Amino acid sequence: METLIRRPLQPKNLNSIPSLETPLKKPKHLTQKTTTNQPLIQDNASKESHPIKPSVCKETVKKEKRGNELREASLAEELEIVRKRREKLRLEREKTEELLTERDLVLERAMKEMERRAEEQNSIELEIYKFILLKDLRTSSMRVYPVQSLRMKEEEKKGRELSEESASSKVQDKGKAAI
Repeated sequence: METLIRRPLQPKNLNSIPSLETPLKKPKHLTQKTTTNQPLIQDNASKESHPIKPSVCKETVKKEKRGNELREASLAEELEIVRKRREKLRLEREKTEELLTERDLVLERAMKEMERRAEEQNSIELEIYKFILLKDLRTSSMRVYPVQSLRMKEEEKKGRELSEESASSKVQDKGKAAI
């Protein structure tokens, strides 16, 4: 078997990248080591030592500017899309909240109606139960008992006596009239 050797990736456009053969030179004052801890004093104190920037082609600078402009434009477009999406979501949320409040009201009304009907049904059931009890009381009070009470017996005796007296008085009246 043949072993694979890893090779570094090669840049596609060699002109846009500074050459790899010429490394950047460091300024002498940065490469020299100072033996003392005191800072270097230059002739002019207002001068500052700025790092040297690598030289870049004008074409790459233009491409970077275009890329930045495109990025800014695409960011602006993305921001606009995100704003529109947020607005759409906000409107949808408001609509759903309205629908939910309407449904809550409808359910509340339905619950109140059901509670009212349940109370009405309970009151009707109580009335029916009362009527059933009254009917049972009437039927039980109208029964004829085989054993008569003393009062009833006395009333019957008085009734018989009265009827006998009235019958005997009629007979006597007829006898007197016949005489």
